[in-house]
Amino acid sequence: MKHVPKRKAHKKPSRGQRDQAAVSCPVYILGQAYGGGGDLSRRLTFSRRYIPLILGGEKTQTRRPPDQDPKLEAGDVVAVRVPWKKETYGLIEITDVRIQPLEEISQEEVEREGFKTLADFKRTWGRMYGPMNGREMVTVYEFRLISRPGIPKKVLL
Repeated sequence: MKHVPKRKAHKKPSRGQRDQAAVSCPVYILGQAYGGGGDLSRRLTFSRRYIPLILGGEKTQTRRPPDQDPKLEAGDVVAVRVPWKKETYGLIEITDVRIQPLEEISQEEVEREGFKTLADFKRTWGRMYGPMNGREMVTVYEFRLISRPGIPKKVLL
């Protein structure tokens, strides 16, 4: 029988190590500069499939039903995260917030949501929130990416 060495217990990093890690990651630096003293608890969560679209600038809008509205305002800077994960994929600045009947979404807005067609958007909305009845009011958040890991803020502004 082959001997397998025991794994060492993972030690929690010291405050100095955490501070050093924060300095090396632009997301946390920007979190301190824009997110109210490094508080990245303010966030918008997205399905993992949308992260590349957000980071690539293809998704610049999202809609949320009233019961899942995070109550953000234009000018807020929030972390981009996947539900139930702590990893921050970048920071976005909310540029506009408005209430809109879901049935009034235009083709341009569908594309800003990261979809090619209204049918694709409706199908995905149905999987996430239930079928569209057209009368529901939603909060529309427009945003722009201001930071992602490894890319300095000035490149994205």
